[in-house]
Amino acid sequence: MNKVILPLANSHSNTISLLTLFVMAVFLTVVLLFGLTGALISGFTVYCCSQALSGSLLKKMDSIRARQVAVGLLSFIIVGILVLAGIYLVAFLESDGVGKLALKMSHVLTELRPHLPSWLTATWPHAFDTPGEWLGKQLQEHAATAQSWGQDFLHGVGRIIIGMFIGGIVSVTHLGSQYTHKPLVNEMLNRIANFTTSFTQVVFAQFKIALLNSILTGIFLAGVLPLMGVHLPLTKTLIIITFLMGLIPVLGNLISNTIITLVGLSVAPWVAAVSLLYLIIIHKLEYLLNAKIVGGHIDAKAWEILISMVIMEAMFGITGIIVAPIYYAYFKREFKIKGWI
Repeated sequence: MNKVILPLANSHSNTISLLTLFVMAVFLTVVLLFGLTGALISGFTVYCCSQALSGSLLKKMDSIRARQVAVGLLSFIIVGILVLAGIYLVAFLESDGVGKLALKMSHVLTELRPHLPSWLTATWPHAFDTPGEWLGKQLQEHAATAQSWGQDFLHGVGRIIIGMFIGGIVSVTHLGSQYTHKPLVNEMLNRIANFTTSFTQVVFAQFKIALLNSILTGIFLAGVLPLMGVHLPLTKTLIIITFLMGLIPVLGNLISNTIITLVGLSVAPWVAAVSLLYLIIIHKLEYLLNAKIVGGHIDAKAWEILISMVIMEAMFGITGIIVAPIYYAYFKREFKIKGWI
């Protein structure tokens, strides 16, 4: 009789496990479809940061209430730091960077246009000749769209802040959940725990890589080039953009490389060539680090992540690119645990 009951129990457990995996797949898809990516990332960032930073602190506390208060204060501090950093970043880019950088790039593209094949420049707007007039014209012609973008931006910021506070609240309430759960809840918690692990591995590893990338780029732009008698315009903005783009695997490097090369081209062709060569070298180093740090944790090659990014971009746009490495790492982790791959 035991031979009959054991398979039934295993079958029941596997059914619950598959059900919760399906629920997670639906949930992660809904996050993309309804523009909740920012809330998801900000919430898990606060949660993972609070869990990582509070580990040694909680060992010294025996009371659950004291632990909850300590984690609550730590989460509040993390949220405050992230909000202030975001405000400062937006203010800096608005006052010192994005507009000037766009104008600089438009001038470079305008100068390049006569020297490039017509098939390449056919789709370029003629507005590069007068970027200021083009911008004003676009705002007039698409005023409703611009207003909609503004509303979407504010909604996105609100969701990010709400996600941060949810992450902090979950960090606190998680400490008090000491009782036994039913099988379905246990399996759902396992799915969330696996997603948290994958999120931590990918996001924090990519943060380290982006930070190293921006430091090396900063040494070149603010150190090496000035020693060669070249002072590249908008250096601080370029370094910040390099860091932000570095948070997006593979594609982010291509974007930051293109921007820096175009700005270098505005000074001299050899500056653009030297900049591109240097960036290629440090990004080769980054790929090695990516394979070691990220790929080592999730057992994934760069081409696997790139394919997932292409598919997710086709399905969900830019947000798909951002979350593709996280989603890929999570589902690969689940499949490996189940022995499917």
